[in-house]
Amino acid sequence: MHKGHKQALTWLGISTLLGVGFGLFFGYQNKHYLGSFIIAFSISYTIWFFMSLLHIFLIPRIEHLPRGRKLCLEIPCFLIADLLGFLIPMSIFSKVYGFSFFASTVFWTNMGIFLVIALIFFGLIYSFMFYRELKEKEATEEKFKALAAEAKLKALKAQINPHFLFNSLNSINALVTQNPRLARKMIARLSELLRMSLENRDKLLVPLKEELDVAHTYLGIERIRFSDKMNYHEEVDPELLGTPFPAMVLQPLLENAVKHGIANSRRGGTIQLILKRRGDQFWCKISNEVEKINTGQNPTLSVNGTGLTNIRQRLNLLYGKNYYWQTGYSPSGKFEVILSLPLESNEQD
Repeated sequence: MHKGHKQALTWLGISTLLGVGFGLFFGYQNKHYLGSFIIAFSISYTIWFFMSLLHIFLIPRIEHLPRGRKLCLEIPCFLIADLLGFLIPMSIFSKVYGFSFFASTVFWTNMGIFLVIALIFFGLIYSFMFYRELKEKEATEEKFKALAAEAKLKALKAQINPHFLFNSLNSINALVTQNPRLARKMIARLSELLRMSLENRDKLLVPLKEELDVAHTYLGIERIRFSDKMNYHEEVDPELLGTPFPAMVLQPLLENAVKHGIANSRRGGTIQLILKRRGDQFWCKISNEVEKINTGQNPTLSVNGTGLTNIRQRLNLLYGKNYYWQTGYSPSGKFEVILSLPLESNEQD
């Protein structure tokens, strides 16, 4: 049903209530209930008729105007509708009964009361309807913002690092002739990782256990690539395994650690993942050893690469400013990524 027609039906109910109320009021005053009801309903329904015309034909054409200009047009139109709703029925009754109601002081007093109360009543109803429309508009805008943020999150999550796929396929190509068994194993792991990524493509949060399954599958591929060159240590609070965690975050963080701590190192190294609860925070740390350059200084690593930037953008959309992120070197010389998320917010999702 058209919005204007819905509002017309709403005003019909309001006009009926006004007609009943004023019919009883005037009937009690002059003891002529039937005549009072006829006059009261005639005025109420005439006002409703003009109000309906406004809501069906005028209001939809000025919806696009700023609220101030819209009100400047609506209020005079509503006042004119009320005035016509009063004058037209009473002019007809004056002709029918051969009596000029407009010459009666009592009539003008009662009609004045009627118009004032009707204007106040219609004003309150209109204010309520305006407030409700405003809230509905705000809710719709928030919904569109949420949908836009969700779409952006999904787009960011869908960006699988092409370097990882390229390196994996190159490793498989080399293993096909050298070690077919390992090549088949690597293909199976890569297929499993892609399957998990597709299954979670529409999810913003997943249980931590599922996120760890993706991470372990990825690390299984890298272990085949780097063999004994890569060591991995993990500390996970088992009570957190069912807690929601941002999907496809651990894998790119671990991929960043493998790239800088294993692939770029001649002797390899150890990657460490720690996931625990700290108060009301979900605390995560991923660290990797970094091979020092000839000067003995830590190399300068980019903390604004595509992978880390992608993760930051997704976390910003999910949590706003309600999370903590830090990258840098620890006193022992390891490169660390520390992430702290609001645990309560996660549990609510």
